[in-house]
Amino acid sequence: MSSKDNKSLNVTKLCKRRGVRTLLVFLAIAAMFLMGNSLRPLNSPDEARYTEIPREMLVSGDFITPRLNGVKYFEKPPLFYWMQASAIKLFGISNWSTRLWHMVIGVLGCFSVFLAGKFLLSWRVGALSAATLASCVIYYALAKFVCLDMIFSVFFSISLLCFMSAFNKASESKRLFNTLVYGGFGCMGLAFLTKGLIAVVLPGIIMGAFICVTRQWRYLGLIKHPGVLLFFAIILPWHIAVAAKNPDFNYQYFIYEHFIRYTTTIHNRFQAWWFFLPITAIGIMPWTGVLLAECSSVVTKIKIIDRNMLFLLIWFFAPIIFFSFSGSKLIPYILPAIPAASIIVAIRLDKLMEDQILNIPWWCVLIDVTLGCGALFFLAREGFQDYKPPELVYMLVFGGGIVLTAIVPYFTKKARSFVTYRLIFICCAYTFLSYAIPSVQENNKPSIAPLIKAIQASKANDDLVFCFYGYYQELPLYMEEFVGLVESWDELEFGAYSEKAFDRFLTFQQFWDLWDREKRIFVIMKIRNYEMFWKNRRHNVLACDRKNIVLTNR
Repeated sequence: MSSKDNKSLNVTKLCKRRGVRTLLVFLAIAAMFLMGNSLRPLNSPDEARYTEIPREMLVSGDFITPRLNGVKYFEKPPLFYWMQASAIKLFGISNWSTRLWHMVIGVLGCFSVFLAGKFLLSWRVGALSAATLASCVIYYALAKFVCLDMIFSVFFSISLLCFMSAFNKASESKRLFNTLVYGGFGCMGLAFLTKGLIAVVLPGIIMGAFICVTRQWRYLGLIKHPGVLLFFAIILPWHIAVAAKNPDFNYQYFIYEHFIRYTTTIHNRFQAWWFFLPITAIGIMPWTGVLLAECSSVVTKIKIIDRNMLFLLIWFFAPIIFFSFSGSKLIPYILPAIPAASIIVAIRLDKLMEDQILNIPWWCVLIDVTLGCGALFFLAREGFQDYKPPELVYMLVFGGGIVLTAIVPYFTKKARSFVTYRLIFICCAYTFLSYAIPSVQENNKPSIAPLIKAIQASKANDDLVFCFYGYYQELPLYMEEFVGLVESWDELEFGAYSEKAFDRFLTFQQFWDLWDREKRIFVIMKIRNYEMFWKNRRHNVLACDRKNIVLTNR
């Protein structure tokens, strides 16, 4: 056999080994995202809300106008509602089926950074990118939680990875360049149909900054690329259809939910400007120290930084800075920055594995250890205040696992062992958490499913159901009918006025008048509100748990 044949055979064997390893990595990621999902009740408000809207679409047959509790709800576009409706149609409403798409999209996000890392750098960078992304605290958590941020972040990230790859390979193949640009604009359209204008604003800031810094002005011509037509072909049909059916759509959706929400504190989600700095540090755990080590290394060599790293750094910092100026701040807003962080971490780990020696600055090690110990302290404090065994034990064990993940891998001198130990520790910690969190969640925020069953067992067809001084998102979902709200319009105020559904949105006085009539009414509320408002009111207690109570007037 010739040396050429031997070389070809060795390459084939290497590809097969890498193929098997890649398959195992993604099977492990899928299992990690899927474990325990069937045990944990749907959380309110987000998980229940983003399941109820698709359920109402299926019942009404109207997939154009999103509605929540029977009234218009224009906070977000409909792509995820359609996806969730497909899962409900196929598998019904259950704890695992409602989270199925997040598991799938979470794995897709990991696969996208794998392909990008492999395409731009090497197979090992791609595999490390996927593993680090899946193990970042915030990415793992949101892959198991029903909200729009994971869906948006993955489509947004694939879009940027396509453009980044196109910029990198522009001179090699015009056909490849055009294919990547089409993919970038297509995924940008899907991201737009998930969360709206931010899908254009953030990529525009990132690519605009990259073009300005590198002076690659020719890329400004992308705004004339035919891929723009694909973007509009994806986003326009729904926006035109919903605006035609709802004259009040444009103001509520574009002006109120985008510009007013960003520039004001109208949604009562205001935080200090530095809010996302500690959130990002915690969200990237257990890789925060490695990320900072690579960023520090890049800063010291800023004059010779390569374009891929520059693009990734701009991508990482842009969402954090952009949302730091927002009047509305929520933890998931930084998720679009995490895929970029995972590739930066993978590049650092790849360098360490090339040198075979673990070389991380002491201050980065200190940051990892501090974050791990801080997590243990926080969980211990919360546990001793609010929990009893076994929930307290679960929290302490998980906190201890985070500390071990932060500390133990640094005792090895080999980079490969460091990566292996860290992934094993975090995998074990997340597996434990997947099965422990249902008990902890039930202690902190009990599911109202048993209370709903009590209502359903006693309720006749024409009886009324109300939420008192607060909106329980799970109630219409599991009751499979609309419910009334008392002195709590919350996020449904626009829809209630638009639909003129004033018979289901009552003031205290209107509700008391209705309560004293002959018609049977069920009402659910927090126990603290029961103690405040119902001492001198005629009522019967139907059911209760540690935090909620159901009353009836008959």
